[in-house]
Amino acid sequence: MHYDDILHQIGEFGPYQKVIFLLVTVCSLFSPINVVSQAFLAGNVDHWCGVSAWTDCDCTVEPLNAPEVSWCSELKKNLSIPWTDQQGFDQCYKYDLPQEWIGNCSMIVEVETFNVSGRVPCDEGWVYDRTQYKTTITSDVSGFAH
Repeated sequence: MHYDDILHQIGEFGPYQKVIFLLVTVCSLFSPINVVSQAFLAGNVDHWCGVSAWTDCDCTVEPLNAPEVSWCSELKKNLSIPWTDQQGFDQCYKYDLPQEWIGNCSMIVEVETFNVSGRVPCDEGWVYDRTQYKTTITSDVSGFAH
């Protein structure tokens, strides 16, 4: 007896096999979508401590006259977040800014006098780099340091 003869005896690709094939195919579509979506939903986003001291500072007015908003944001980040050799800006600590700097936008200009050695853990949340991803699970949950 040959293989084709056996298939003919037990039944070929009939309605039952078609239904089973469709159900298995439809169910198997969701697994790859779920796995691939993690690359976009839970992407590893660069982040650093939020510093509310300079949140309201307008960098386009005197004495800053920043040419671009991104320039101002980078300057604020450079003055408030420590740099580490391993990963760039520290993601869990920020500089302990002097109390007189809080809310004083003109202090941003005085880079020469900037000498802060104390570091404190993030206590005002995190700021996320939104250049690659607009939003992720990590940036939406926002409650941990890596």
